[in-house]
Amino acid sequence: MPYHRPGLLSADELHRLGDRIIVDLYHGAALEACTVLALADVLVAAAMTATLSPEAAFALVASAVAAKVEAGDYSQQSANKLLGLQRRLAKFLTARGVADIRAANRRSVELWLKASIPVAGGGVRPPDTRTIDNRIWAADAFFFALRQLDCYEGHPLLDIEHPVRPKGHCRPLTDGEVDLGRRFARRDLRDTRGPAAWAVVEAGASTGELMRVTVADVTARPGHCWLTGDRRRLARFVELTPSGLVAVEARARSLGDGPDRLLIYEGAGSAESQQASASKVIGDALRRSGVARDAAVKPSSLRAFAGLSAYHRTGDITAAAAVLGCRSLDDAATIIGWEPEQAPEPPPHRVRP
Repeated sequence: MPYHRPGLLSADELHRLGDRIIVDLYHGAALEACTVLALADVLVAAAMTATLSPEAAFALVASAVAAKVEAGDYSQQSANKLLGLQRRLAKFLTARGVADIRAANRRSVELWLKASIPVAGGGVRPPDTRTIDNRIWAADAFFFALRQLDCYEGHPLLDIEHPVRPKGHCRPLTDGEVDLGRRFARRDLRDTRGPAAWAVVEAGASTGELMRVTVADVTARPGHCWLTGDRRRLARFVELTPSGLVAVEARARSLGDGPDRLLIYEGAGSAESQQASASKVIGDALRRSGVARDAAVKPSSLRAFAGLSAYHRTGDITAAAAVLGCRSLDDAATIIGWEPEQAPEPPPHRVRP
């Protein structure tokens, strides 16, 4: 479908083109086929028609989420989860008779938050606390995006308590919990994958980085692991603990397929499935050890422990940022739960002349 610069079209042509774009987006057309920023005027113009159905509103929000993925604010996995919930919200509002998203109010949204979930066998069950939390997160982001586009006024979740979801929304593990997790990282006596994965994340890797670690990355520098980084994290060497070094060496020997062999991931799936697999290895160890009974403990809690340990060793938040690969000190402080009494001094390489 050809796209045109909005400034070259009349108002009627702009609305018709915007309607076609919304239909394409809602029915699953690839968002990569267009540039969200270039289409912003068209999408907003289409939204300014007499009514904006929940489905059309979802298409607008989907374009905003795609822009956040491209900017690195969301991982693709988080975006997929968010959009899945928001699509269900749009369908629920339509089924409840909401023809124009501007008519959605607290009552209609609250009904969705508490809507029952179908189960196998034809029954239903009430949503658990985590499901409600995720729905609140999705609905909040949905109406926030519409307000930014001037397509909605008000805040239907204003008086509903909902969790704040900053980056790194979890607590670091304690020393005792890390020791316990190490013991439960191994599924059986022959398992080398679990202990090696635990060792690399304990050194400071994210689960996204973990899935890309190769045998060469853990043999390039003795006692260290090379992490390639990504849009949110800097590439770096991290130091393995003595027990972690033993674990990755055992894993490398068990693979024996050359330096380019992936250390942890064993399948051939997408980037999302790779990250999910890497996260599951750590999550399983946390569950087996019983540490995951605390709702604030997640697989990223182990990585947060690495950053907090670096800070405790040095008293310097920049050391935590270096271990975690953070591009800003604020991100490092959020991950380890550090609240400075005063703003930290930037590292020397970030000080402007």
